[in-house]
Amino acid sequence: MPHAAARLRAPLRATSSALLTLTAVVIGLAGLALGAAGAWLVVLGGSWYYLVAGLGLIVAAVLLARGGGAGLWVYAAVVAFTLVWALWEVGFDWWPLAARGDVFFVLGVFLLMPWVPRALARRNAAGVAPARGFLGVVLLAFLAAAVFSWTRDPTRMEGTLPAPTAPAAAAAAAGTAAPAPPKDDWTAYGGNGMGQRYSALDQITPANVGELQEAHGTSAPATCAARPATPRRRPSR
Repeated sequence: MPHAAARLRAPLRATSSALLTLTAVVIGLAGLALGAAGAWLVVLGGSWYYLVAGLGLIVAAVLLARGGGAGLWVYAAVVAFTLVWALWEVGFDWWPLAARGDVFFVLGVFLLMPWVPRALARRNAAGVAPARGFLGVVLLAFLAAAVFSWTRDPTRMEGTLPAPTAPAAAAAAAGTAAPAPPKDDWTAYGGNGMGQRYSALDQITPANVGELQEAHGTSAPATCAARPATPRRRPSR
């Protein structure tokens, strides 16, 4: 029976070892991308955080692949550094704070899963337990800062509006609004703002429209009258 149990554990150990290697590779690639972008940002005069964090992730990836607790210690230090930098840059403002630390937090929770310390201990058992505890404390601090940020609104401005001045209050009381346009004026497309196309003018009515006479006219030049009309083609659909 012990030999059967050992044979069953062997594939699990191989799988956890492969997952640990894959995790280290992913963290290393993320650190390489972050460090390269951070170096370019430093050249442009920006923040040094991304370069330092990228280098930290690369070191953590190498140490995780070797086993032991050193990789967890370095990754926890990167998370702690990220928390301090985020609070210094944006304070307890939830959305900017989450954008700066969400990936680090989720990956840290992933590294706290039981199979990770076991896989690390199989390669090197030195310092795995205290490193895991330190990472847990850092993640709890990150979670506490996030929860506290939910209770704050940095964009909120406390205060009261100033009281209106005497001239402004008198003008409001007098109702000095702009006068309404007259009904016999065509003030907008469609007659008025509602587009009712109605005019109150009553000089021309159905009773006298037949009595209208031409008051002014013009004739087209002879060249225009002799020119044949060009038929227009309707576009095909």
